[in-house]
Amino acid sequence: MAEPTLDTLHIERCARAYEAGYSTVSNRRAADIMRELAAERDKLAAMIRKLESAYDVVCAGRSQAAYDQMIADGQADALLELDNARREARATLS
Repeated sequence: MAEPTLDTLHIERCARAYEAGYSTVSNRRAADIMRELAAERDKLAAMIRKLESAYDVVCAGRSQAAYDQMIADGQADALLELDNARREARATLS
């Protein structure tokens, strides 16, 4: 039998079944899934750090006049969203 796709919906169904007292996967498979999820988490954390670093480089190279021009050009909302996303990313990494 083919292994089910490891997606969020599948994991959620398995978690609910487990909480209800049903064993839906072997302990070995559960450990494998946890390792896969941990590896994916580490990969995503590294990508967030890389984005954060790149953004820092861009900000350091941008003059105040360039920043002010971006706001004047109607990009204030986009800049605010980017700052909020950075704040959430940093909170996630902490």
